[in-house]
Amino acid sequence: MQILTPQVFWAQRHGEIFLRVELSDASDVDISLQGHNTLQFRAQGHGAKGDNQYEFSLEFLEPIHQKSTQRQVDIKIRKRVERWWERLTLREKKPLFLAPDFDRWLDESDAEMELQAKARTRRTTLREKRGKI
Repeated sequence: MQILTPQVFWAQRHGEIFLRVELSDASDVDISLQGHNTLQFRAQGHGAKGDNQYEFSLEFLEPIHQKSTQRQVDIKIRKRVERWWERLTLREKKPLFLAPDFDRWLDESDAEMELQAKARTRRTTLREKRGKI
């Protein structure tokens, strides 16, 4: 059986990376994190080329948290440092199988506004709690 690379869509926030692997009926899913910045994915599933074994590896631009990473076909990865990355991978040339996930995509300024809104909500919640004490 031929081993193929699935289509992968990605998006980011300041603190997280989202990966969506385009496979249906995925089974025998094996997702592992190696070192501080490498993800290995392997699964049997139905992709663009039919039922096959699919796999890929990504070496991220910066370190990630291994313990807080969710391992399923939709992969959410926590960044060690909450900041915007100029690209996803260490290599400047993007892997051919990787594409932006525009359903989740925010540009840096949109993500910054999202962070500011969360900070305002936290401050309001703290003020409300202090008022009740």
